[in-house]
This record gives sequence, structure tokens and C-alpha cells, in this order.
Amino acid sequence: MTHTAPAPRKPNALRAAVSVALLGGFYVYALLIVAAVAAGTVYVVMRFGSSRASVEVIGFGLGITVAVLVALYRALRHKPSPPQGVRLTRADAPGLWELAERSAEAAGTRGPDEILVDPDFNAAVSEDAKALGLVGGRRYLIVGLPLLASFTTGRFRAVIGHEFGHYSQAHTRLGALAYRGHVAVRLMLAAFAERRFNPVTWLFRAYAALFFNVQAGVSRAQEFEADQIAARLTGGENTRAAFRELPVMAAAWSRYQEQYMLLGAQQKLVPDDVFGGFAAFREGRAEEIEALRAEPLPDKAHRLDTHPPIAARVAALEGAPGEPRPGDEAPATGLLADFDAIARRVDAEWISPDVERVPWSELCHRTAAAVHGKQADAAYRAVERVLGPERANLDGLLTEAKEGRGKRLWADLEAANFPRGGVRTIIASAAIASGALRFELSWDGPMRVVGRDGEPFDVDGLSAMVFDEDTDAASVREALAKQGVDLALAVSSGATTAASHAAERARIIAASDVVELNGEKRHLFAATTGLAFLHLGQGEGEKRLKQVMQECGGVEGLIGSAALWLPFEEVKHIEQLKGMSYKARIVTQDGTEYTLVQKLMSDDIGKPFEVVDQFVRQRAQR
Repeated sequence: MTHTAPAPRKPNALRAAVSVALLGGFYVYALLIVAAVAAGTVYVVMRFGSSRASVEVIGFGLGITVAVLVALYRALRHKPSPPQGVRLTRADAPGLWELAERSAEAAGTRGPDEILVDPDFNAAVSEDAKALGLVGGRRYLIVGLPLLASFTTGRFRAVIGHEFGHYSQAHTRLGALAYRGHVAVRLMLAAFAERRFNPVTWLFRAYAALFFNVQAGVSRAQEFEADQIAARLTGGENTRAAFRELPVMAAAWSRYQEQYMLLGAQQKLVPDDVFGGFAAFREGRAEEIEALRAEPLPDKAHRLDTHPPIAARVAALEGAPGEPRPGDEAPATGLLADFDAIARRVDAEWISPDVERVPWSELCHRTAAAVHGKQADAAYRAVERVLGPERANLDGLLTEAKEGRGKRLWADLEAANFPRGGVRTIIASAAIASGALRFELSWDGPMRVVGRDGEPFDVDGLSAMVFDEDTDAASVREALAKQGVDLALAVSSGATTAASHAAERARIIAASDVVELNGEKRHLFAATTGLAFLHLGQGEGEKRLKQVMQECGGVEGLIGSAALWLPFEEVKHIEQLKGMSYKARIVTQDGTEYTLVQKLMSDDIGKPFEVVDQFVRQRAQR
């Protein structure tokens, strides 16, 4: 089947004019604002002479002028980074190079100078255009390996046809203008980000709103054009099928990353065959993926979206002629000489060398074992608070539960922050240490928990026996031994503390510039697992908070900067006190008391004191 190249469209000239006008207009707009500020400054000086007001106005005018001129200079000097990816030679990907060159020829345009592959689910083209896009430059085709791995050849041809539609209509050259404009506008907005009540800020924000709205509309129109060209080059059926499949496989890749690939990220464990795992995931979750295909196509769009919704793009292709060709149902991986070898190169390029690479068969067990070990340590710490260090083990807990305080024990443990599911975690951790329990990977569902015989290991059943008032301690010990659990190994590993365990899981969600803690002024950083208090530094307000968070990178960095870290696990009681602002008394498990007071004029990021209240509510609901 032969497809003719599409003729260039007249609207491109209009779009180019719009892009030039928006970019040039921004610089003129900025210089007019500088001129207006300068004129206003001169008028005030002439009107009021060398008064204090004149000095303040001169300082204001100079500040605005310098900020605008610096932002414009940085925008003019800014150069886009070259596209990142693993470079494919013709020997690496003979089929892909042939497809790219044929698509370019059919589209009546020049082919790529380089083909790159990266780990994103996407495909894109870019051009190192010169003179604000008026002169063509080096061309790049960037292919996401997950997309290529999950598409048929026919659907992948449609994706490549779409990308070369951008080339044939000079969209990549217009992109240079759009990119330059985006850089200029964003740099100017950043320069005035802290000036909330400055009229100049309002003027730049108004222009930015206009700029981004118009450019987004231009970009969406370009996507529709490239879609039509793809249909002419590769056939309407292939193109429609490709666009229907894009959101499905993008969702599959995202789920695969969350549920499998990044499973051991916190433990710095990464599978040794990332892209092979994606193939196994698609096979194991075939029914789940079919359910995704049955869902309605996304049809919602925001006014600033650069791409139209998939539903609109498919609807625009209805009626486009063209049937699939022989070979279109073959996997697109056949376009590469050795997919596995290239996958390893992409893998090595993007994944940090600091992690440990492990087989899929080990990833699941080692990750789950590490998580259970840390959670069990948290449970043992609570047991130690109640029973003391000598009896902070599963055997001591059994003895006290069955022969001692009974119901009162569980109430005391709860007050000592015994984690939910703590008994289950202790048993599972002891079984892992005894070699009696193993976590097995399953591609079609949750991980399997099995014993030495390969049969399901009933952790829940053993846990229920601990709570059952009619089951004595001897029976529980016998059941544990029968399952191969060695009670001598049912003890804390001592590898983590409350502070370290909470810090490594913490995510900062709010902050306050100034609070009082026991009468001393500090910054407050409220995290998911505790509160961090840092001595006041240079600067003030929201800008200072953001700077600290950027420098420290998280709670562990704050601790390294001498912050007082108060994990919720160590908090026994929080009592809200009366006062004009938020005031609370915090009592830790060891009896240490802190008085926390909100400062009314402090700048906040988020709502830090709601984090404290939420912890109090959660404690009350337990």
C-alpha cells in the first residue's frame, strides 16, 4: 500500500507568526514595564526631590529594572539541553532506522540524524534548530523502550508516522520559538515569585496566562495535524489502534513500576531484568490489561494541555482509510537487532550503580523480609516499653498475654504505640529468620507467602491464636514450632531505632517558618512520621523554608543539620492548650515534655498544625 506525502499546510505560517509575536511581544512588554517604572521613578524624584519617599521609590525601581533585565538576559542566553538516551547505530536497530527513513521519505521530509532510546513510555522528535527556528538543525528521534516493547509493528509505525508528521509540518522548528518563549516567561515569573503584592508581578502573570493559553492551543492543533499525517502514512486502522493502546500500555507501565520494578527501591534493591519483567507483567496481568482496554478513552482536557484528549484524537481519525500490512502484528521489538542487549544498555544508563541488582526470584522475598524486620523492631520497641528489655520478645509477649495481664496488656501496648498488625509482623519476621517462611513473586496477583513445603503459610492463623483467650501459651508455642518458627529468633534485630525507622519513611508535607519549642524559636517541618525542629537560619519566610528543604532533601538531611527529630512512635500524648494561637504539650514515651506554640505572623507551607491534629485524631480512633 502506497501513501502519498501530505502537502504543507498554510496555517503553519500563521502559527509561526503567532509564536514570533508572542515571543517578541514578551520582550517588548518587559521593556515597556521597565520604561514605565523608570518614568514613574523620575516623576517621583522630580516631584518630591530628595525625600525619603524618593529614595524608597528609586530602590524599588532599580530592583524591578535589574530583575527584569537579568531575567531577559538569562532567557536570551539559555540553551536547551540535548536529548538524553542511548544512541542506536544502524547495526543496533536496522529495522528501526529503515522505518524512520521510509517514514521521513513518505512524509516529504528529512530523516533523523540520531535515534535514541530511553526508559520513558513515550516517543518524540526534536530538532536543534537555529535562529529561533528559522534554520533547521540536527534531528533526533527519541523512542521509549517500554512503548516499543509493548506495541506491535503496525501500531509502532503509526507512532513514528505521527512524529514525522511533526517534522514535515515544521512543528519542531516552531517548537524552538515556543521553547524560547516558555523559558523567558518562566524565568520572569521566577524573578518575581516572592513579590506577591507587586503590580509588576500581576502584569507578568497576566501575560504568562495569555502566552501559555495560546501556545497550548497551537500545540493541540499540531497534534491533530500530525495524527492525520500518521493515518495517511501508515493507515487509519493502525493509527486508531495505536492511540487506543497508548493510555492502556502507559497505565500498565505505571502499574508495573509501582508494584514490581520499584518494589525494593527503599532497600536499594533493583531487578536485574527490568524490561523482561515488563513482558512477564503484561502476560500475567492480561485480564487486567483487557479491562483497561474496555474502559472509555480519556476525554477530559485542561486549557493548558499541550495534547488533545485521546478520545478526541481517535474520533478525528474515524473514517481515515488504510488497512494493516502483512507483518504489522509482529512485535515491534523485531525492529532492533538484539532487544535484550539494548534493554541492558538503557538499564545501565538510567539506574544508579549504588543499588544492588538481584534476580526477580529474590527481589520479592528480600524486600518483604526487610520491611517485616523493621516493622517487627517497632513492635518489639513497644513491648520493651511495657515489659522491659528482658522480656521484649515473642516468648515474653506470649507469657504475659496468656498467663499475666491479658486484656490490660493490649491496652498498655497500644498506649506504647504498638503498631497495628504488630503480632502478625513479629511472627512473620521470626518465621523468615527461621527459614520457615518465604515470599514468592506472582505476576498475576499479590506475592505469595509460603512455607518450606511450598504451601501457604498461615501467619494470620498463628496471630489469631495469640489473641484467642481459650488458647494457652503452650499451644501457641507448639503451633509455632510445628510451622518451623524458632522462638529464640523472635527478637528485635536492633538494626533500627524509632528515630531512624521514622526518618527513612518520612515525607515532609508542611512547614512553619517560626514556632516556639520550649520557649526557643525554631523552624517546624511536619512529616508523615514525625516532627522536625531546626534552629533558625539566615533569611525568613517561605523562601527560607524552601531553601532548607532543598538543601537537606528530607528528614534525614534535617537530622544531619542538627534538627530535633520527634517521631510519632515516641510520642505518648499530645494535649492542646488554650491560647490565641495553636499551643500544645507533647509528652514522649520516656516522659520528656515539650511545649509547642504557633507564631501568628509566621509564614507556612501547607498546614503543619493540622498534621499534629491528625496524629491526635488517629491516636483517639485506635
